[in-house]
Amino acid sequence: MAATSSTSSSRRALLRLVLPVIAGILAGAWVLDEVVMRAFVMPSRSAGAYKIQRMFEEEDPTEVAILGSSRAAGCYVPDLINRNAFNYGIERTEHGFVEVMLERELRKARTTPIIVNWDYEFFRTEVGNMAHFVPNLHHAEISAYARGEMHWYHRVPGLRFFGLYGEYFKTRMGERSTGNVRSDGGVFDNTPASTERFSRMITRRFRSRDVWTDPTGVDSTFLRLLRSSSRPIVIVVAPYHASYFANYKGMEAATEYLRMLDALPNITVLDFGRYPLPDDHFFNTSHVNYRGAQVFSAALGEEWKRLFPVR
Repeated sequence: MAATSSTSSSRRALLRLVLPVIAGILAGAWVLDEVVMRAFVMPSRSAGAYKIQRMFEEEDPTEVAILGSSRAAGCYVPDLINRNAFNYGIERTEHGFVEVMLERELRKARTTPIIVNWDYEFFRTEVGNMAHFVPNLHHAEISAYARGEMHWYHRVPGLRFFGLYGEYFKTRMGERSTGNVRSDGGVFDNTPASTERFSRMITRRFRSRDVWTDPTGVDSTFLRLLRSSSRPIVIVVAPYHASYFANYKGMEAATEYLRMLDALPNITVLDFGRYPLPDDHFFNTSHVNYRGAQVFSAALGEEWKRLFPVR
């Protein structure tokens, strides 16, 4: 009996020691989570995590959403297009994530037009950087989209940002960098252009061969969304450097696909893909820099006024 009583007392003492430690660890994990979210993740207004949160929570009836990949993020200067525009472009994402964002946008009580940036790589499949998605996994659509890249710890406070802290710190510091310009979700390279560096990029582009990805069986969700709403959707091809097209295989099929989209009742396709810009207006052969973004966005803004005149 004495041994049993002693064992029971030892267990209670152990619990009194261990439980506070566990509680302390959990509290510390929660505090760390909150600090990272409030100090680094959500204050970065041009980062994917903030943009996803905004898409799921912003209900301003006048907002004009710009959707797409890094070409959207770095090409479209919102206030040169429409004063109510916000750039939701997120790097390393293609059609799958555009569909997630577009579906959410179409649920909103808005009648404003939507801009969807068109990449010639649009139908390739890439989930993207998990740093964008982990803070937003409480949204079922985001969880479903990122499922293939998720790990168990991505849902555990204090652990979910493992391997991502550097991403958030870099992005937050980048918000204060003089090497780029950030405006209403857009982030634009503003570093001095290097002729030598860009010449090397052109050489590499001439040696490469990009290929149109046949969307058959892949584009069903995208087409369903385009056809599901009467809201005007403007599909825009932002500028590429001329070298991009030199060895592109399948341009005729890609162009025909854009014609098919343009024929849909509420869809307008605006092709600025070959818009003439000097070399020093490009960041690389498929992305403009801030100079190029300003010129392109101003031209798109003029087309916008023609399509949607203010009454």
